[in-house]
Amino acid sequence: MRCIGNSTSATWDDPIRCTEQCQKSALFLGTNVQLVPPQDYYLPNTGVSVRCPEGYKPSRDRITCKAEQDKSVWDVTAPILCVELCRESDLSVDIRVQLVPSQRYYLPNTGVSVRCPGGYKPSQDRITCKAEQDKSVWDESVIRCVEQCAKPTAPGIRSLSLNKDFYDLWESVSVTCAPGYHGVSGAVRCEWNGTSSNWNEPDPCIVLRRPSFTQFPTGADNALKWRLSEGRKVYTGFQLNISAHREYDITFSETESHWLGPNVTEFNMELKYGTNYTVTLRGFTVSGPGEPAVWAHETSIGEPLLPLKNQIAIGDTTATFQLHPVPDSNGPISSYEIIVSGGWNGSLRQLCTSYTSTRYNSSQVPTLYTAVLLPAVKLTKSRTFTLGDGLYYDGFFNSPLSPDWNYKVYLRVTSKWKEVEKASCTCLDPYVVSLKLEITGVPSPTETVLQWRRVGGSRRDITGYQLNMVAWKEHTVIEEESQRLPPNVMEHRIPMEPGSSYMVTVRALTAAGPGEASLWLSGTPKATGASDSYVRVSLVLKPLFLTVLILILLCVTVREKWEQRGADFPAFRNLIGQFRGEKRHRGRTERGGSVEMAPL
Repeated sequence: MRCIGNSTSATWDDPIRCTEQCQKSALFLGTNVQLVPPQDYYLPNTGVSVRCPEGYKPSRDRITCKAEQDKSVWDVTAPILCVELCRESDLSVDIRVQLVPSQRYYLPNTGVSVRCPGGYKPSQDRITCKAEQDKSVWDESVIRCVEQCAKPTAPGIRSLSLNKDFYDLWESVSVTCAPGYHGVSGAVRCEWNGTSSNWNEPDPCIVLRRPSFTQFPTGADNALKWRLSEGRKVYTGFQLNISAHREYDITFSETESHWLGPNVTEFNMELKYGTNYTVTLRGFTVSGPGEPAVWAHETSIGEPLLPLKNQIAIGDTTATFQLHPVPDSNGPISSYEIIVSGGWNGSLRQLCTSYTSTRYNSSQVPTLYTAVLLPAVKLTKSRTFTLGDGLYYDGFFNSPLSPDWNYKVYLRVTSKWKEVEKASCTCLDPYVVSLKLEITGVPSPTETVLQWRRVGGSRRDITGYQLNMVAWKEHTVIEEESQRLPPNVMEHRIPMEPGSSYMVTVRALTAAGPGEASLWLSGTPKATGASDSYVRVSLVLKPLFLTVLILILLCVTVREKWEQRGADFPAFRNLIGQFRGEKRHRGRTERGGSVEMAPL
């Protein structure tokens, strides 16, 4: 320093001060920590290295003594420790494990790669030395080289989804099999068996033969049966596909598919007539379907379905009924045949199998002939046929019917296909043509007998008569009667109580059913075509019944007044007949009653 002065005083240019040094004792040093250079005091702005024994690392590699005004301080206040390093010897490894880089000690937060020789894979690809307070530890202490599975080379393997020389433990790979081989499973997996690594399926591809059919469905047994191939143990199930079509009906098509268990060896098929079937059966494994077994078969046609039976409407020399098309479920329908029988006693089965279509012959008794032979193409919807219309149908004469014959009508439906012919027959209800009764005598106060007779024909077809009567007086029903009379009785006594009114219906009965009803109404014209429902009048309907009777009486009164005035009553009657759409036969009786006949 230098002394500087003027005319009056003098002073030093830089006064000398004493600055406190950094003391070693001011540091918090852990065990085995060494400072280089080793001193008790360190000058300001001096760097000091920190050292630790082998296998340890200082928490600070270097510290510095810094000057602050008139004193010096260390740049660290935290304790300085020797942190223990991770040792290679701390790891539990087998002799195949290699650490990269390979050294005795590893610093904290250092990652180390693990390597194994070919055919092996380390249990951990990388381990890390982690710092924990004053020491370092490995994040994984046990390292092994695990044996891998070598690339599958079994017969039948065409390709692998991942192609490499070795596969890790528990790794799966998909296998594609060569033609002629079938996969046991979709993928194979490398597994540990306790001593080594091996594939869970050593032969992933096998030769899988198709199932073999051993029995086909028949009419007596509908079971389709098969035998499994040698690969049965690998089946997960079977798929059975059935398709059906008909050559004669392009609109018919049916398909069905069934999944069957691996141990199923039969299936019941409900075969339909006249149908072409194609059946495919294939086994499945986890990797997909095997080669299918195929069976193709055409069933024969069967007897056509029975046609609908309908009631016969009876005329004088004709009878009509509805003819409906029959579905071709059992085979294509070729024709409909109406066969008329008069006195023939053969069986329905005999008619279907043995009868040959025969033209009408008036000299043949008993008679059995074909009235109509209709190709199926001419019956596409329901159609009304009249027996006895006197027309020809494809060369067969539909002869008028005799009014005194008891007839039966048979309908034969025929199906033909590929040299096979089947037929089904049905018999319509027997009937007698034009069975009518005429009332010939009506009751009077002196002779209370109602008499009748049959119009046309003989009585040999009649099994009896049904007579129903209702009597009323002053708007109150006083008597109801219903009797069945034997065929030789053609009269019945009516009480004819004074002041009472009577309504009687009578009809003939045959084996084919009742005929038309004829009605007699005391003191009034008889209604025509009367129904037996008039006879059984319930208490609930009596008021309505009486109202109807009053209306009838009013009509009678009007008619009588027209007759008294010379009016043209027949013209009026014809007008009423046209309105009702009926043709009636009317006759006056000598006792003031009237009778009429009309179809029911």
